[in-house]
This record gives sequence, C-alpha cells and structure tokens, in this order.
Amino acid sequence: MNDSVNLRVAVSHPCFPGHFPGNPIVPGVVILDMVTENILARYPGCRISGFPKVKFLSPLSPDIEFLLTWEERPDGDIDFYCDTENLRLVQGRIRLDKTR
Repeated sequence: MNDSVNLRVAVSHPCFPGHFPGNPIVPGVVILDMVTENILARYPGCRISGFPKVKFLSPLSPDIEFLLTWEERPDGDIDFYCDTENLRLVQGRIRLDKTR
C-alpha cells in the first residue's frame, strides 16, 4: 500500500513557545507523532512497535505544508518520507505490530 497526506503544524501549536522563541522550529517528536497518527489511521488494529531508522534532514518552520508519503515494504515495515515542495525533511522506517 502506498499513501500520502498533506500536513501542517500551526504556529499556535503549544510546542513553539519553548522551541525556540524568536525562531520557531517544529520538534522532531511532533513530526513523528503526526506520521504515526496518519499511518496508524490506515492500519486499524495495529500499533507501532518501533522506528528502526529515522533521519531528520532539514528543519521545519510552523505553518509550512509538507507531504507525508509512505509505502509498505515486503517485510511489513513502512518506509515514510516528509517533504516540502522542494526539500526532504525526514525519512525513516516504522515497524508495525499487526498481531493485535
């Protein structure tokens, strides 16, 4: 299965006052939370059992739209990518526990 969704972190998100005042950057954990939420929505009854690899390649500012795309691998893991129009922000792999 290959899927995608456009996402955006609003400047009103509660992470920004502390990350970083005057130069807000979306924390990686917020991006991974959005990735997890959107992928799990397509795999009901599953849970994330790990992130075997994740690379944060470029910072993300608030209110910048990015595209989350993902594809299931033959081994059942999911490769995902977060990209703006011309920049890769994050790439990684998620391991799903499908035994629930």
